[in-house]
Amino acid sequence: MSSTAGSIANTFGPVGLDKCVGIISVTYLKDIKDPAYAKDEDVLGYLDFMKKRIREGAVDDANFSYAFATVHTLMQVLKQCGDDLTRANVMRQVASLHDLVVPMLLPGIKINTSPTRFAPINQEQMVRFNGTSWERFGEIRTAS
Repeated sequence: MSSTAGSIANTFGPVGLDKCVGIISVTYLKDIKDPAYAKDEDVLGYLDFMKKRIREGAVDDANFSYAFATVHTLMQVLKQCGDDLTRANVMRQVASLHDLVVPMLLPGIKINTSPTRFAPINQEQMVRFNGTSWERFGEIRTAS
């Protein structure tokens, strides 16, 4: 299954968790509805942030957790820029992220960019749904 459709809350819940057992996908983000992450520091930080700022119910939307990780990436870029917020420097910093770990990424997934590769995430983990949560298996895969 496509990773964009693999949300426990948004896809599996309405379909029925029991009907989704055995589905295989890839991901790089923690699913906030996965019981495996119920006490995870990143997920708890995300939930705390969301409860203070976003209407109830929207917290489960996987797009928000993706945005949370994206914002942390942007914050790192801005820190690297310092006081030089010119377009040239912002682009230079965007193209020089190395082994950046941000909240909501799976353990071992890191953000890396270069002047010739702007896509920030090129790693993923195979996962299988067991009826309750995603079980990671295999090695973290890196696109070449």
